[in-house]
Amino acid sequence: MRKQVVTVGVCLSVSAHSGVVYFCLPAVGDLTGTLVESTQRIAVLSGNVRTAVGSGSSRDHLVAMLPPTESWGRLYCTVPIPGADNSQSLMSTS
Repeated sequence: MRKQVVTVGVCLSVSAHSGVVYFCLPAVGDLTGTLVESTQRIAVLSGNVRTAVGSGSSRDHLVAMLPPTESWGRLYCTVPIPGADNSQSLMSTS
C-alpha cells in the first residue's frame, strides 16, 4: 500500500498496477469534492477512522465505497438516525 498526504487544490497523478492500494490523507481539512479519474476500472473508498453516527458517545471506523457519478440517480431515500432530531441533511457532491 502506498500512502501520501495531499494538499487541497493540487493535482496528483498516480500510476498503479492491478491490486495496488493507494491511500490518500488530506494535509488539512478533508477531500470533499475531489475528482478521481481513471482509464481502468477502479474502486474508490472513503471513510473516517473514528466517527460518531447518531447520538451517544460511541465512535467507530466508517467506510463507504463510492459509485461512479454516472450511476447516480436523482431520487434518494434516507432513514432517520435513531435519537437524532428531525433536521437531518443529506449532502451530495459530484
